[in-house]
Amino acid sequence: MSLATFGYTSYNANSLAFPADVFPKNMVGSIWGLASLGSGFGGMLFMWLSGRVVDLSGYMPVFIACGIMPLIAAGIVLFVMDRFGPWRNSMPNPRPRIPVRRL
Repeated sequence: MSLATFGYTSYNANSLAFPADVFPKNMVGSIWGLASLGSGFGGMLFMWLSGRVVDLSGYMPVFIACGIMPLIAAGIVLFVMDRFGPWRNSMPNPRPRIPVRRL
């Protein structure tokens, strides 16, 4: 159980900074909204599915899944982030700098 909670909290702590690091400032709120929507529906689905698995075969498959899923998610994020990288560098600056004359 401790391995499952360690994997989950270590992935969760690192994943909180991804939207701010990857997306431009004007998109971070929308990305967090979509992530929260997916998190809510994923939580509902996982609770239902884990209840079905516990009824059929006990708690061990659920504990194994809770320990493995953060590792799989971290691997997916590392491979996807490596391909895309930060969008901030590829987007034009929305506010061009106006030269200031000094007297």
